Amino acid sequence: DQSIEAFQLVKDRLDSYPKINYMIAKSFLEMGKLDKALEFAELEIKKNPKIPEGYFITGEILTKKEQWPQAIKSLEKAVTIDFSYVEALVALGKLKRMQNSYEQSRELLLRALKQEPNNPIIHKELGYVYRAVGQGVLAAESFKTYLTLMPSATDRSEIEALIRATQ
Repeated sequence: DQSIEAFQLVKDRLDSYPKINYMIAKSFLEMGKLDKALEFAELEIKKNPKIPEGYFITGEILTKKEQWPQAIKSLEKAVTIDFSYVEALVALGKLKRMQNSYEQSRELLLRALKQEPNNPIIHKELGYVYRAVGQGVLAAESFKTYLTLMPSATDRSEIEALIRATQ
């Protein structure tokens, strides 16, 4: 609530300030207020259609609302605007994996990995993709890298079980 108040003060003074509606949308998303988040995400797109953040956050909200086709479309738009936008690449890669589009998922995640090779989430997602296509060695390697980069991972026992199952 406090972050939204602070962002709203900026918005009141500088209504078209880039990413301000994105930040408000992101705050509402974190609070689980999806409709309110979507309202500000759409406002970000309207005010700043040439930057990817509005499309990205819209995709994240629509994912939470389980509106997969619209989420994919929005995330694809974000990636079209910024080919190397890691958060959008990872979110889109995850959705593609959930749709069993493993090759597309892998390509998106590898693009993200080129930008941020030490991002643990990318390695974990790649592990899931490799596991799904029967590439156990690569899956185990990706999961181990995830755990190395994220030593305090809350899902450590689950990932360790996946490593044992893929070897």
